[in-house]
Amino acid sequence: MLKQNRIASMSSKASLMLGIIMLSSISMAYFTVGESGNLVKPGQYQIGMEPQFVFDNSGFNFSGFLDAPYGPDGSFRARMGVGDTNFEASLSYKWVPIPDYGNQPSVGGKVEATYARRSGGNWDAIRIIPLVSKNFETIYGPVTPYASLPLSLVGTPSNTQTALQLVGGCEYRPPDEPKWMFGAELGVSLNNAFTYISGNLTYIFDEKEISPKKKH
Repeated sequence: MLKQNRIASMSSKASLMLGIIMLSSISMAYFTVGESGNLVKPGQYQIGMEPQFVFDNSGFNFSGFLDAPYGPDGSFRARMGVGDTNFEASLSYKWVPIPDYGNQPSVGGKVEATYARRSGGNWDAIRIIPLVSKNFETIYGPVTPYASLPLSLVGTPSNTQTALQLVGGCEYRPPDEPKWMFGAELGVSLNNAFTYISGNLTYIFDEKEISPKKKH
């Protein structure tokens, strides 16, 4: 009888630990980089959408974002999303002090604060996202491959943990449609994270397009 109780207790603990691990991994299903080191130009804004497929739990998420310039070397991104994760909102600041010039790639990074909600509870995260990218001209138009190694500190309903990913992606701007930009990204889990693919579609518009027209 005692042996059966011990087995039942161990089984219960193992199930609880497995559940915590699964919930923790799923909670981070919005952790993408989503952009290169290229900055939003002064007087311009970017609005876009980003679908994401997570391999670990076959989950799908969809988010929308808005980018705005800030200073000569930075930009802000506000994002909200739904999907396998019930709700997610984040705010990030991208700083690129070393620009893309000649053979030199752009070097910078992002700091991001994220809040997510699932049926299992609420999650908060702070992310440090180093970012390296390089612009190339091709016969099909400009492309910008980028790479990152995001480090995340995640607060779950049960504990706090760190997550590490390896991310690579590419942006493309069609020469005939300079206001549109397409992107694709692959993220691989290195520790306490998940593996995913994502894409994004971005529209670039000027401040004049949202300013009210003056009557003559």
